[in-house]
Amino acid sequence: MPAGRPPWEPSEKDREAVRLMAAVGVPQVAICRHLGVSDKTLYRHCRHELDYGAAEANTMGGQSMYQMAIRGPYAVRYQAAAFWLKCRAGWKETTAIEIIKPVAEMTVAEIEARLAIERDAQGRDGLGNVVRLRRPAR
Repeated sequence: MPAGRPPWEPSEKDREAVRLMAAVGVPQVAICRHLGVSDKTLYRHCRHELDYGAAEANTMGGQSMYQMAIRGPYAVRYQAAAFWLKCRAGWKETTAIEIIKPVAEMTVAEIEARLAIERDAQGRDGLGNVVRLRRPAR
């Protein structure tokens, strides 16, 4: 009686490789090729790793971004918080085009008011540009 191929039992190293490859988006066909098993065998033995690898990676990345947003150095906190709000809270950067008079046509009071507005602008990025985040419309 001919002996068939011995059943594949994934080691912890194999399971970790499947989890990591699934987390970073490697197609399951490529994972099968890497391990030298069929798709049916991979599904049977590593279903949990395939199903939850990407979710675990996204959770860890989100947790890391959240921690940077609340505890990192100021420049990192600002960028992480802005990224978090844009991706998770639906906020977006807005561009406002203001039509103002040429300085030659402004009164002294108008020039002083305009300079005060510029001085008080909040949310400057690392390059000195004003960035305003808006909450999504409800």
